[in-house]
Amino acid sequence: MIYRVVERHTVPMRGHVTKDQTIQLTSKHARERCPSRLRQVVVWDGEHERELVFLTNIFHLAASTIGAIYKIAGRSSCFSRHSNKI
Repeated sequence: MIYRVVERHTVPMRGHVTKDQTIQLTSKHARERCPSRLRQVVVWDGEHERELVFLTNIFHLAASTIGAIYKIAGRSSCFSRHSNKI
C-alpha cells in the first residue's frame, strides 16, 4: 500500500496504540477507488506479539476505541469461520 501521511495524531504514552495517522493513498489505482483520506491506527497486540494495522474512515472516535472495535470484530469473524467447520 502506497500512501503519504497527511497528519500525525498524538497517542497516549500508556496503552496499546502506537500510531494514529491520517493518510492519503497515492497510487493512481487506489486514488480512483478511494479518493478520501483514511485513518490508520496501529495497535500493539501483546498477546500475539504483533502490530495490528487498521484502516478506517472513522475520525470521531478515539484511536484506542477503534483498535478495540476492530480487535473484537476480528475475533468474532475468526470464531465464525471456525464454528462453521464444526
